[in-house]
Amino acid sequence: MNLVSHAAGLLGKSSVLNLPRVPLRIGMAGVSYISDSVGLAAGEAASLLNALTFDDDYVARQRQIRNSKSIQTLGDGLTEAGKSLADGVESIFDVIKQPVAGAQQDGVGG
Repeated sequence: MNLVSHAAGLLGKSSVLNLPRVPLRIGMAGVSYISDSVGLAAGEAASLLNALTFDDDYVARQRQIRNSKSIQTLGDGLTEAGKSLADGVESIFDVIKQPVAGAQQDGVGG
């Protein structure tokens, strides 16, 4: 709904000089809306996974890290997204590596 109202506001205030800018502004608003939605979905997924760890200290540390980030530009957002993706991939490999390391150290029951 935000995209529609933003587009209507731009079209209602357009003049002959501003008319060529309308598609660009609508496109920018659309990209902003999509990126906000993707960011919200990723954040909710991360919160769900944090809750599934059942480790309150880990959840508190992750919440503190997430709240301390200051993302101002597209480059900042892409950098943080890349870091989060790399951390997620590393965590997936840890799910495999840690039990194997435990089995090697303490036997199959370890």
